[in-house]
Amino acid sequence: MTANRRHFRFSLRTLFVVVTVVACGTYWIVYQRNWIRERHAVLECGVVRFFPRCTPLSTENPYDLAPWSLRIFGESPAAAEEFYLPDTATDDEVQRIQSLFPETHVCRIGEMVIDLEEESPED
Repeated sequence: MTANRRHFRFSLRTLFVVVTVVACGTYWIVYQRNWIRERHAVLECGVVRFFPRCTPLSTENPYDLAPWSLRIFGESPAAAEEFYLPDTATDDEVQRIQSLFPETHVCRIGEMVIDLEEESPED
């Protein structure tokens, strides 16, 4: 006597949809984790100079928060409101670091001096 078993059946289309959804989810997670790794590498290399935040972080200000896709992995916002790069930094380097830290303002040290001179009142 053989037992009458029901086998789980699914179509090839269902298999493709499940594999695609799992692959897209895995890609998204790996991409976010790589973004976090690159953020930490930039901070550890010592090229970026910054002054610690003077004001407390606010959940109401979107610039005080790391992107939501990084926060769900426990990433905290940058430790500074502005990052300063050496004058020798290229525009591509500035844009790359700005894309890694969208919650901060990234500029060259020379630009910081120019900005301060523009803000000072002239006699």
